[in-house]
Amino acid sequence: MWTLVVLCSVIASCGVRGDNWWTTLAQPEETVTSDASCGGYLHSSSGTFYSPGYPDNYPDHSECIWYLRFGSGIVQLNFPFISIEDHPSCMYDAIYVYDGFNTAYRLLGKVCGNTTATFYSTGVYMTVRFKSDGSISSSGFRADYRVVAQGSCRYNCGYQVGSCSCSSSCEYRGNCCSDYYDYCLASTPETPSTPGDNWWTVDDVVTDQPSCRYNCGSHMGSCSCSSSCQYYGNCCHDYHYECLETTTVPVTTADNREPTHDYFTDFYPSCRYNCGSHMGMCSCENSCQYYGNCCHDYYYECSETTPEAPSTPDYTSCGGYLYGYSGSFTSPNYPSAYPHYADCIWYIRPGYSVIRLWFSSVNIESCGNCGCDSVSVYDGSSTSSSLLGKVCGRNTATFYSTGSYLTVRFRTDSSASYSGFRAFYENGDYFSTESPVTEQPSCRYNCGWNLGSCSCTSSCQYNGNCCPDYYDHCSSTTEWPTTEHPSCRYNCGWNLGSCSCTSSCQYYGNCCPDYYDECSATTPEAPSTTGDNWWTVDDVVTDQPSCRYNCGSHMGSCSCSSSCQYYGNCCHDYYYECSETTPEAPSTPDYTSCGDYLYGYSGSFTSPNYPSAYPHYADCIWYIRPGYSVIRLRFSSVNIESCGNCGCDSVSVYDGSSTSSRLLGKVCGRNTATFYSTGSYLTVRFRTDSSASYSGFQAYYEVGDFFSTESPVTDYFSTESPVTEQPSCRYNCGWDLGSCSCTSSCQYYGNCCPDYHDHCSSTTEWPTTEHPSCRYNCGWNLGSCSCTSSCQYYGNCCPDYYDECSATTPEAPSTTGDNWWTVDDVVTDQPSCRYNCGSHMGSCSCSSSCQYYGNCCHDYYYECPTSTMEPEVTTDQPSCRYNCGSHMGSCSCSSSCQYYGNCCHDYYYECSETTPEAPSTTDQPSCRYNCGSHMGSCSCSSSCQYYGNCCHDYYYECPTSTMEPEVTTDQLSCRYNCGSHMGSCSCSSSCQLYGNCCHDYYYYCPASTTEPVSPDYTSCGGYLYAYSRSFTSPNYPSAYPHYADCIWYIRPGYSVIRLQFSSVNIESCGNCGCDSVSVYDGSSTSSRLLGKVCGRNTATFYSTGSYLTVRFRTDSSVSYSGFRASYEVVDNFSTESPVTEQPSCRYNCGWNLGSCSCTSSCQYYGNCCPDYYDHCSSTTEWPTTAQPSCRHNCGWNLGSCSCSSSCRYNGNCCPDYYDYCSSTTEWPTTATPCGGYLFGSGNFTSPNHPSFYPDNTYCTWRLRASSDQRIFLAFTYLQLESCCECDYIKVYDGSSYMGTMCNNSLATFHSSSNSMTVVFRSDSRVVARGFRAEFISSLPTSSGQVTCSSDNMNIVVQRSYLNSLGYDGDNLYLNNPSCRPQISSSQVIFRFPIEGCGNDKKIENGRVVYTNTLRADTSSYGEITRQVHLKINVACQMDQDSVSQIMYLVEHTGNSSIVGTGKFNTSMNFYTSGSFYYQVTQVPYKVTLNQNLYVQVDLSRQSSNLVIFLDTCVTSPSPHDFENRSYYLVRNGCPVDSTYRPYYTGLRPYARFTFKAFQFLRAAESVYIQCKVLICQASDSNSRCHNPPNCRNRVARDLGTEHDSQTLVLGPIQLRASEKKEEGTKEQDEA
Repeated sequence: MWTLVVLCSVIASCGVRGDNWWTTLAQPEETVTSDASCGGYLHSSSGTFYSPGYPDNYPDHSECIWYLRFGSGIVQLNFPFISIEDHPSCMYDAIYVYDGFNTAYRLLGKVCGNTTATFYSTGVYMTVRFKSDGSISSSGFRADYRVVAQGSCRYNCGYQVGSCSCSSSCEYRGNCCSDYYDYCLASTPETPSTPGDNWWTVDDVVTDQPSCRYNCGSHMGSCSCSSSCQYYGNCCHDYHYECLETTTVPVTTADNREPTHDYFTDFYPSCRYNCGSHMGMCSCENSCQYYGNCCHDYYYECSETTPEAPSTPDYTSCGGYLYGYSGSFTSPNYPSAYPHYADCIWYIRPGYSVIRLWFSSVNIESCGNCGCDSVSVYDGSSTSSSLLGKVCGRNTATFYSTGSYLTVRFRTDSSASYSGFRAFYENGDYFSTESPVTEQPSCRYNCGWNLGSCSCTSSCQYNGNCCPDYYDHCSSTTEWPTTEHPSCRYNCGWNLGSCSCTSSCQYYGNCCPDYYDECSATTPEAPSTTGDNWWTVDDVVTDQPSCRYNCGSHMGSCSCSSSCQYYGNCCHDYYYECSETTPEAPSTPDYTSCGDYLYGYSGSFTSPNYPSAYPHYADCIWYIRPGYSVIRLRFSSVNIESCGNCGCDSVSVYDGSSTSSRLLGKVCGRNTATFYSTGSYLTVRFRTDSSASYSGFQAYYEVGDFFSTESPVTDYFSTESPVTEQPSCRYNCGWDLGSCSCTSSCQYYGNCCPDYHDHCSSTTEWPTTEHPSCRYNCGWNLGSCSCTSSCQYYGNCCPDYYDECSATTPEAPSTTGDNWWTVDDVVTDQPSCRYNCGSHMGSCSCSSSCQYYGNCCHDYYYECPTSTMEPEVTTDQPSCRYNCGSHMGSCSCSSSCQYYGNCCHDYYYECSETTPEAPSTTDQPSCRYNCGSHMGSCSCSSSCQYYGNCCHDYYYECPTSTMEPEVTTDQLSCRYNCGSHMGSCSCSSSCQLYGNCCHDYYYYCPASTTEPVSPDYTSCGGYLYAYSRSFTSPNYPSAYPHYADCIWYIRPGYSVIRLQFSSVNIESCGNCGCDSVSVYDGSSTSSRLLGKVCGRNTATFYSTGSYLTVRFRTDSSVSYSGFRASYEVVDNFSTESPVTEQPSCRYNCGWNLGSCSCTSSCQYYGNCCPDYYDHCSSTTEWPTTAQPSCRHNCGWNLGSCSCSSSCRYNGNCCPDYYDYCSSTTEWPTTATPCGGYLFGSGNFTSPNHPSFYPDNTYCTWRLRASSDQRIFLAFTYLQLESCCECDYIKVYDGSSYMGTMCNNSLATFHSSSNSMTVVFRSDSRVVARGFRAEFISSLPTSSGQVTCSSDNMNIVVQRSYLNSLGYDGDNLYLNNPSCRPQISSSQVIFRFPIEGCGNDKKIENGRVVYTNTLRADTSSYGEITRQVHLKINVACQMDQDSVSQIMYLVEHTGNSSIVGTGKFNTSMNFYTSGSFYYQVTQVPYKVTLNQNLYVQVDLSRQSSNLVIFLDTCVTSPSPHDFENRSYYLVRNGCPVDSTYRPYYTGLRPYARFTFKAFQFLRAAESVYIQCKVLICQASDSNSRCHNPPNCRNRVARDLGTEHDSQTLVLGPIQLRASEKKEEGTKEQDEA
């Protein structure tokens, strides 16, 4: 290989003429070190070079230049390792890479710090320069280079690429690189100034297009300088000036016809001179007769012999002809990014029937109306055919042709580029069962056959699809067919494939045989003709589907049927062509790229650009119109800007055909949602503003009859048109019309069409079923009742309003027009008695009985009389007709309504007059009629005497049926305790007020009690009755007292109570045995214990009922600031799961407790609470009603029970699961994205990991192992919000609390049982990447264990366990059979070095792992053995903060494991000199002031895979206190002491440094050194060890996750006697 170097004094005047006429820059005079270690010339096609001294530190003041010079291709230069002094602009030490012959060429980039990099040249040269300054140095770099390809324009537009050019002038000069037109702009700017002898001038360039100058005979891309350009009419602009004299006209044919310009213009392309060629839009190949795409003069110029079907050429890279029955194609470079300025056309021509085209994957730049990059699909043979639609963004789509051609065009611009698309097509004859048996479009030799696009069978006369030469070849032998053919019956307006039932068939002559019997006989005017082909589709004036000649037809992407006004999908000229017989309807907007019409039974859609950010100012509307039943719409993913009431960006869902329909709701933020339509339409609108933009949403819809088993009554296939804009009951009585109804039940449901009473009311009867329901209708007025929030104000709520809709009621809204009930007019949020006296309002009451129950609405006394009277009914109210015995919501038809005073207005006319006696007028709950019931704040159950919570009139109403329970233990007594509070009950007179008197209060203490003032127990216990409140430990935030014993009784009387400890600082001992807070799920400390709190661990608890009891007890030792707690009442149906144990059946028999049940049916459904059989089983009978069955349902979850194989694990199998489904069930080992049940071994992560977890996450994983095993849990990655009270992970051993993990606190856990629970919670603020955890099942320590360190591995197996498997210690061995164990009376023990006995060492997930295998020789007897095959895999994993050891037992019955932990072994020592050869053994080490001291820290067992980084070294006069009197040498990797100098840190398995000796003042004789080091993987370039801090900016770095930290202490150091004496003299002098 030769390299030509031209030296010139002035670079601009140098050039080389000839083939390579472009300028080559000369090499300036540079001093180059010939030594390859610092610069040089590199000519080989690949190689490696390094910085000087690599891998040791490079010297100061280095300057090296490497010249990479190759004869062909381009250069790829890769830096896999760089460790150079760092600076934001690389101004100290740096690598410079130049794209050319020397350092005068273009700078590709410069690199420093700790990173990697890759560069590409644009030609055959590259120059690399390395320089360093006089200060800090490091290990330098390694560089690999190789020749990868010829010169390419990819990434190089505008540059000179060696043997060819990517500059726009290459079109003029004719030296463009081969892929110039794929990557660069094809327009040419003005010609550049000429070099040297000015052998061409700018004046020669007439325009900025490609030139024929010097290119005669060549094809230039967009034009041609070949002589054939005169024939094709594509000559470059200066062809006749440059090439005509040297160019001959193409050879003419036999008739000597000279081509003329007019001839070419009128008829090109031509087959003249081109027989056998494919011409683009037509063909001169003889196969064109087969495919029917011959050029117009093919039969004049070329052979008439027709071959068989040719093989299909491969045009998939960017367009082409696709002739197969089915196939696929992709965008260029798929799945890599497609190029800019692409323009690809695929002509799909299988030749048969209808084509289905579907896009299975789409990722294309999306702009409004697909205006940037897009795929356009045309229903015909070219891009001038009808446009079926466009595809962009991420929206997949399916298209159908109306004939045997489809054309697909893919165009891109110069901006963003993505992975593109993948599409499939297939050919199908969807309207005929006949299969073509030949592929020849001519009837010659094919009489009697169906040829696909036309037919040569005799039936073609009947079907109207005869091939053009049928009558020339076959007509004399044709008889009328006797078989059945496509019929127009029920199909008027449709194209049936072989014939047509659309009105245009009269024009095109392809009507089906019974068209005139079934469809209209009026024929529209034919379009104007052009030439012989008067029927050509291209003659149609517009390029969109047209209603001309097609009134009444559906055109595919739009419709010409009169129903299009109803559905909103009319073709663009519908009103011009068809409107005389059709009412006016709105035009259809084009929402294909942002909104659309969705007609399928199910489908999905997304926000624009999803999952990329949606655009600003978007306004997209999707019209969902499947035409059937009810629509369910689910938003599976939502990430939209959130403001108050979704006021910024939002998705609005409307229950009807437009945005003027009823609003079902809005979606924004990250809240997913589900909506149901009340008819067959939904409208979805997505609007954004100009501020923040996120990933948007993904939504799915499906059709379902969710409310009735009856089939829809709509005739969905009727061609009759509605005669009004809105659905009308005219001619439709008894039908359901989608958005409204004309059935008689519409009066009941409140969804009658507007003219129902004009046409149908006389035939309507009131239904006998239940009344209208608020289910799916919240916010709507249903006629006889209302589901809007104002119904509470007006008192006309539907019966299930409070079950389905919000109970918050505003004051009477101001009226707005006719819609006086509009929800938006509501101005307050409390229920009002205005207009509602005598009614029950849900959360409060306006009935006079509210004074008795104490639940009156806030304005009851202002609006209603204190004495009760029946309210005046002024409007239609719920009726008792047909409803006697029922509760109607706002009133009641049950006989108890006379007692409660909430009877409906016609109760006494319709229902029984037997009425119970009115209750007494006291103001507390009464036992009258309630004996045996629990009343909330008190009880009428016989147990109330035991618990001391009887209602005030219990003894008057219920004693005859009550027996005092048997007391089996000593209970609290008032004997000698009158006036005292006893904890679970009280002997104070106030107990009569609070209903918590002890059982013998009335025997021992005075019975006359005045209403007391509630005592103040907030300082140390008390009763808390408010809905929400907070309390603290005594003296908080000062220290609480010793021997405290405080009890708080939380009794708000409602729902479920949530108790949160926001701040905790309590003395912590094992199991909170010193000072602690205990929380009980009930009314006393004898209730179930939910948990204890101590230390600094915050916690949250939930009650299962309306009571919580909190007890705080302290001992006589340490005292801290205590705690702060708050509680609030929450919804019974809250989706938040408690973090404590499961609900208990104790005192709850017969109840359903939420996550489990204490009712007798729980045995049938398999959802009994864990202690059901301990408390309730003796009173349980099996239910007799039919329940869900697994028959025909194996693998399904049936709601109340399951037929999936996992039901055996989850304990919810249906009763006949084992009769019908497989009994072979495997435990699940993988978790759902947020919580779940896991068994054995596996892993789980936070939601979305490694991406960010969402706000307000609450996940619970329940890990289970076999009953004889335990669980080992290790967290391998953790990144949470840096706030332990915000985002955290809690781990429970069964039900016992084990620990809490916060940000960057990796840990491992060992269970003491076979279950473990992991709870992950996040708040509504900062999010992070979450965590990854691994767990395995392990043998208990009673069977075996393993311990290891960085030096040794110890394996201990109990002989009792081995004996149970049929083995003894004598037949155990490791990978190295010579390693045998020590055997004692109870144990088999292996002890060996970590690198010995066949241990295998490898790197996994950034950790060093040592593995071995423990096996046993088996004893056999001939062909059998009675021993289990034993194989134990042992692994020691060096995690970030410890060494974890795992030992797996492998046998045919399953896997077990043994787990242990260890730590790295490190040491720190003094050395006598900087050679670090002689270690100091003197203790204490006596030195002189300013003496150089040398320190080394290393691993006890060094490994080339581990390195040590010296993080912090601090000195102190005491070995026990490095905080109060301390002096830092280095801190967070940055020197503090001016004499500190590091030798090696972060590069080797040891760290070395030196500093000068000093002495602490104030007579301290000794100095101790404490150093913290980090241990990292040598291969991990991203670890802290390889990325030291930027100490110039003094910014401390995060420690990362892949390291271990060790802290060591060295010393003491003492001054020699003479030094101490001198120092003492100085101190005396100073004194």
